[in-house]
Amino acid sequence: MTRSDAARNRQALLVAAEEVFTEHGPEAPLNLVTARSGLGRGTLYRHFPNRIALVAAIYGARLDRYRDHARAHAQDPGVLFEIIEMLAWDQYSIPGMFRIIHANTQTSAEAAALWERTEEVFAEPLELSRRAGAVRPDTEVSDILLVLAMLYGVAHSPSAERQGRAAVERSLALVRQMLT
Repeated sequence: MTRSDAARNRQALLVAAEEVFTEHGPEAPLNLVTARSGLGRGTLYRHFPNRIALVAAIYGARLDRYRDHARAHAQDPGVLFEIIEMLAWDQYSIPGMFRIIHANTQTSAEAAALWERTEEVFAEPLELSRRAGAVRPDTEVSDILLVLAMLYGVAHSPSAERQGRAAVERSLALVRQMLT
């Protein structure tokens, strides 16, 4: 197989996994991913030796997106809230992904590295927002991680089940008030 074939297969698996995880959560049977991608289990496990590796690849791509957004809006004091919002909607769209990464930081070097990257992604936007007075001056990255955990809780709560997106939107408004 050529490198371009391998790259296409990896991408097809990631697209399929994101679709399956959006529909069924990240604990969905991996045979749904292979069926959706049109590729076999061997190909899946060649690229992603376990579920954590697959979830980590999706989460890592999202971290890249947040980082790129932060860099593209590096002069905007509201960029911190934009990234928090992006992550909140990602948590809402794939229930459990955030939890899987966090829960495996002690047993998976890949998950631990992603958690560290999560902290790094928020560090510069937080500093910019603090300097501009857009967030409370005593806000730390650890506070942002607490906010993300709270938003995760909202996205997977009975309120979100009843109210849908409105629950997440309301929680984001409250987060903004809390941090300013």
